[in-house]
Amino acid sequence: MHSTSARIVLLLSIAAIVVSFMSNDNIFKRHELEQERTRLQEQLSRDSEEIHTIRDTLQLLKTNDKFLLEKLAREKYNMSKEGETVYKFVNKEKK
Repeated sequence: MHSTSARIVLLLSIAAIVVSFMSNDNIFKRHELEQERTRLQEQLSRDSEEIHTIRDTLQLLKTNDKFLLEKLAREKYNMSKEGETVYKFVNKEKK
């Protein structure tokens, strides 16, 4: 009877150790997944802001506002009117 109790205790101990290792793996995996989730949520937020900005710009461009179209062409595509001289100033950051 005594040896049966010892075997049961030994088996339960081994089972507890195995479960403990499996739990640790799950904890690490869960931590990695939480970090990935946070990264993806941040990326989604940035992408959503960019989509909003693009939609706003599209709406403005649909108005056919000549001043706005010229401004966009100048700033984004470095275009100028015929005979116009454009000066571009570059900020140099101090270290």
